[in-house]
Amino acid sequence: MNNSVVIKGMSSGLIILLDSNLPYDVLRNDIITKFETSASFLGQADVAVSFEGRDLSDAELMDILGIIHEKTMLNVICVLFDDPVKDAWYQQRVEDRLMEIAKNTASFYKGNIRSGKTMDFPAGVVILGNVSDGAVVNAGGNVLVLGSVEGEINAGRSGNKRAFVYAVKLCPTKLSIAGYTYLSGQTPGASKHKMSLTKKKSSGDIAYVELGKITIKQLTDEIIHELKIQ
Repeated sequence: MNNSVVIKGMSSGLIILLDSNLPYDVLRNDIITKFETSASFLGQADVAVSFEGRDLSDAELMDILGIIHEKTMLNVICVLFDDPVKDAWYQQRVEDRLMEIAKNTASFYKGNIRSGKTMDFPAGVVILGNVSDGAVVNAGGNVLVLGSVEGEINAGRSGNKRAFVYAVKLCPTKLSIAGYTYLSGQTPGASKHKMSLTKKKSSGDIAYVELGKITIKQLTDEIIHELKIQ
């Protein structure tokens, strides 16, 4: 029996045990087979994953996450590391990619947007501050908030269904993207991830349109790759 890849459950998701001796190209085929044959058993869920038994390179890690995405219905919301250095590295990778996205966003606004204030931006915007409860931000494209959101965000008003909303802490009273709406209190048609799934320090939350509804998840590098955000 081939035990080069073993999948174990844990309270926050999955532990994936990998053989430390096999060349990666051989192990990769075993990983594909394992997830293909286990897909129905694993089902559909948001999960955190932890890799043990083998040190993985950046490219190998991203390759395996791609295999999981392709071969199963699992949604990997984060990767857990016991090593604080690796954990910090992964978080920094996500944050660096986010700033690459920000460079392509049309406007920057520095300061907090307080209750009672409405700000309109014809394209996308990066807000270097917080959006308070009672404040409203309207944007034609993406909205990135390098702070907390407790007010109302309306993104993709130009009709762009691929627009997204990012915040370090995303707790809006109302959030809409290209006409799709999420209201505080979990309305039908919106999906919110469970933060209890991860013990990893959050890299923030991202909201986007998926299957005709707004989904809000913890931002990870694989989500950026999956959405093909440019």
